[in-house]
Amino acid sequence: MASLSTANWSAVRPRLLPVVRQADFSMGTPYEPPPIPFRPFAPCLSEFVVVDLPDRVEYVTIKRLADWNVTVDDVFAAARENLAGHFANLLDKRSTEGPQAMAFVGAGHSYFSSLPLLDGWLAAWSAGWGGVRPLFAITVQGELLVVPEPDDPGQLLPLLAGIEQEWTEAARPVSPVLYTLDADGEPVPFDVPPGVPADHPARHAIRRSRGLLANTVYDAQTKHLRENAELGDPFFAALQRFSRRGSDISFTVATWGEDEWGLLPEADWVAFANDDGQFFVRWDDVARECGLVPEAGYHPARYHVEAWPAPEVMTRLRALADQP
Repeated sequence: MASLSTANWSAVRPRLLPVVRQADFSMGTPYEPPPIPFRPFAPCLSEFVVVDLPDRVEYVTIKRLADWNVTVDDVFAAARENLAGHFANLLDKRSTEGPQAMAFVGAGHSYFSSLPLLDGWLAAWSAGWGGVRPLFAITVQGELLVVPEPDDPGQLLPLLAGIEQEWTEAARPVSPVLYTLDADGEPVPFDVPPGVPADHPARHAIRRSRGLLANTVYDAQTKHLRENAELGDPFFAALQRFSRRGSDISFTVATWGEDEWGLLPEADWVAFANDDGQFFVRWDDVARECGLVPEAGYHPARYHVEAWPAPEVMTRLRALADQP
């Protein structure tokens, strides 16, 4: 095959395949398109497209789109179509023996971990499970784990511990988070079912896994944004992760300064800080009381804030304050 700089679209198109990577793989801002186009897949994860060559893979860049005279939509559509063809035999099968764990692992440049990108695949795979939700993990590049949701949330603890260990030790880590499907069949981070006590260890383990991924990706995003900031840009707040002393509980915090014009990362807690001290409020309460909405163009998400909210709002927030 000719080099990508001279290859035409018809030659490249059959070699395109989608991959899931951490969102910090290609950083951009709303004001400048990233060199590698992406689509958000889940919190802190993005979908990219590669050209699968015999001896390597190359990521599709904005420049390549111009070389081939195609759009971003053309590239992502072709990549998903090729992925479906790549796994046609697997996609024709269904898990008919009831809920069971399946590990999809391949050597070399495997694309098993891209399967959740195919609309409806996971729902179809688990259709014979009698209503049991599928859970899946993309811990490292090229591997996919699919398991049935356990009846006992306590069974999630060894599963999440194993996923975290593999993610921590991996040369090409993706995510330590466990995912499932929402009511519309879209991939979302898994949470314990309603009715599980707030202090159940599985809930703490799930929060820990999300915090690990968010801390990793937001760290890279914050560094990128600060290094490329110009005069007049907002302050890009960092995400901080803490562990409660003497326990396995961890949480993330974003700090909102009293006179700060900035962009907050999404966190478990918001610390309202000024010269008189600070107090903490859960993120969901702050988002509701302050009407926080994601700023366009950031993945993972950031939220525009200015001076502290009106006094009556601050009064309500102080009433909601708690210790993380």
